[in-house]
Amino acid sequence: MPNKQGRIANLVRFRTDDWEAVEAYVSAHGLKKQEYYDRACEAFLSSHEQNEPIQYALTPIGNGYRAINVYLLPEDHDSLRKIADDTQIAIGRVVATAVLHLIQPPAE
Repeated sequence: MPNKQGRIANLVRFRTDDWEAVEAYVSAHGLKKQEYYDRACEAFLSSHEQNEPIQYALTPIGNGYRAINVYLLPEDHDSLRKIADDTQIAIGRVVATAVLHLIQPPAE
């Protein structure tokens, strides 16, 4: 269900150090988190469309994670949902991978 800005939320777990890297990137580039999510998602979807190798983020366990609501445009959420369905990877892991796409080097 979209929020009042028309975005769809997913509660996603990130490793604490990954989330700190996202916050550092956002701060260094003068972005709002929503702008970062949009850019990261578009970059991830572009990489996926070009069949670039993608290493999906693993689910963090234990105490070393942060649960964050990630709000995405409906069309981006739908694209990520399709990838999740096609790959049989949980939507939360696909969203996490998309969000981390700008701060992590590409998979080899």
